[in-house]
Amino acid sequence: MITPQQTVTATQIDIIKKHLMTGATISKLESYERYQIMCLAQRVHDLRKAGMEIQSKSIIKNGKRFNLYWLEEEERARYVSGNTHTITDVHGTSADVWLSNDDIDVLLSTLTACSKDINLLAKFADIENTEEGNKINDYSKEVSDIAMRFTQNAANPKQSCNSTGTWFKREYLDKLKLSIDGTANSLGAMVVRSRLVDVGVSDGVSDSSMRLSEISVSIEKVMISTETSASVKE
Repeated sequence: MITPQQTVTATQIDIIKKHLMTGATISKLESYERYQIMCLAQRVHDLRKAGMEIQSKSIIKNGKRFNLYWLEEEERARYVSGNTHTITDVHGTSADVWLSNDDIDVLLSTLTACSKDINLLAKFADIENTEEGNKINDYSKEVSDIAMRFTQNAANPKQSCNSTGTWFKREYLDKLKLSIDGTANSLGAMVVRSRLVDVGVSDGVSDSSMRLSEISVSIEKVMISTETSASVKE
């Protein structure tokens, strides 16, 4: 049975999706003024979980910081064409997981972008004399380190790879996922208990936490898909 709340959520998701598909950007204030949607970050999170690669960045205007969301032209064209597959094109055994070069690039670029966004939030928090600034900066470094280790692992000559992608040990991806989950959970907990006085910083930290969670989900989907593929072959 579909509840009224589920109906409202589905409607809001559709509204935000249609807005982004026009090529326009959207902010929390605009989503409220135009559509009376207050939970923009959550709706963006829902769309990203569905496979839509929504871009975001922190903006400072009139002394206030907020997040701006948009879709790149290539991503809009992908949806128009119906080519909306997510990272699931894998093959292999239960011991290894295949990631194409495109999958690796997406994971690395998202991790790197996340690290930069968190770093900017840390700098802004320091300007505002927020005690949490140093903690946010530490999380930025953690995400940067995760991206660096992932790059090094992908380039490891001992890895089985070719011109189209690389096989990763399932144990390694489990550890990678745990690291990402840990940072995402720490950022999420910070929003709940923090003394962040700026709403934009708080929203930014929350958004970064959700983006890291989405990366973790993408990795988990690849691992499950590989495991399923291996079971079918057996």
